[in-house]
Amino acid sequence: MEIMVVMVILSFGLVAVVGAAAQAARSTSAIEELESLRQAAEQVLATQVIQAQIPRERSEGTLGRINWVLNVSDDPDFVNLKQLRITTFVAGKPDGRRFTVESRQALLGSSAEDTL
Repeated sequence: MEIMVVMVILSFGLVAVVGAAAQAARSTSAIEELESLRQAAEQVLATQVIQAQIPRERSEGTLGRINWVLNVSDDPDFVNLKQLRITTFVAGKPDGRRFTVESRQALLGSSAEDTL
């Protein structure tokens, strides 16, 4: 009888361990997805700024399996300062996880109309 009680207790413990391992795997998968989205957002930002190709308002694109949307607006407080907002999400999952990076970029040495 005692062995059966020990087996029941051990089985509950095993179920808890397996559940915790499954949750850890799901969390790791979510973190990896968010990291991919972050890297894509930073790559788009770097590419747009380095190549001085900041669009006027909105642009979209794809990096592998990740879609991105870049919104550009004028900073209300400073002339020649643009606010950039890049949102990334996994292609085919528009309602899934998203990652957003916001930045401000100065358009130095020229007017905003000349640069854009």
